[in-house]
Amino acid sequence: MGRARKAKLFVDEHGDTPGNHYWHRFMSLYYVEHPSTLGKYAYSRFSSLEPLEQVYIGELKNAFEVWFDVLHANPPSEPTAFQKRFLDEPMSSLMIIDETLVYDIFFRFIYEMDIKREDVSERLDALLVDDKIPYPYLFEVSCYFYIIATRIFADENFDNKEIQFFRAMFEAINSLKEFTSKHDAYLQEKNKELHKKISGKGGKNKWSKIRAEVIRLLKEEISSGQYLGRFNSNADLTEYLLPMVEKYIRICDIKSPDDLFYTLESWSTSPKSDISALYGLLVI
Repeated sequence: MGRARKAKLFVDEHGDTPGNHYWHRFMSLYYVEHPSTLGKYAYSRFSSLEPLEQVYIGELKNAFEVWFDVLHANPPSEPTAFQKRFLDEPMSSLMIIDETLVYDIFFRFIYEMDIKREDVSERLDALLVDDKIPYPYLFEVSCYFYIIATRIFADENFDNKEIQFFRAMFEAINSLKEFTSKHDAYLQEKNKELHKKISGKGGKNKWSKIRAEVIRLLKEEISSGQYLGRFNSNADLTEYLLPMVEKYIRICDIKSPDDLFYTLESWSTSPKSDISALYGLLVI
């Protein structure tokens, strides 16, 4: 199979080479972003946090925004106590008026809520009951691991607090990364479904000029006889066509789908599609 999509160069996305980009991040005062974006409450505590915690809560705040949107877009039928706290209608309004006030409520929960080791264990037992849990639960799991690292181990008498702190932080970071990765995968899947829907219903008219150019390019390749059966997969052929279609869009100054590659891919697999039929002549 060919690549799922054209690879984005690191320098195009970040404006610098990987080595320079990360070196500057490591040497910067704030690794993620300025702590004032965390809200007044977290900002007031920021300087007292361990360096690893400072990085973590910056990422946690960004993930909270994603989690909050997902929670309100698809409210669970039986929300956890943590989810109920942020499902109240006033929270949605507050997020629009001043999102930092919601961050204050969130971080006060993290740092001040009355919670014991047994409570955290009970909630983790419920959240991690099997490997088919909804991925948004992983955000909440990450919060509880962070509470273990910074509050449970700090409040109780343990011999190796530093070691246990880093172990719990490791799990907190891993769970947060798993949440964001699974959310990205979910969005990609929804994007594919959307492109298929557009292709099957209104897409032919909306992108008619682009479709016509794709058909022209495919017929041109077939007429040349050079590429008949020369491509190993639809993705390979799409990769070959992509720069030519992108050039056509630039020259004609016309609107393009958000993800052109997936749009072409969906056209190439649509049943009884003229593009699908032409692909069939060029792909082995």
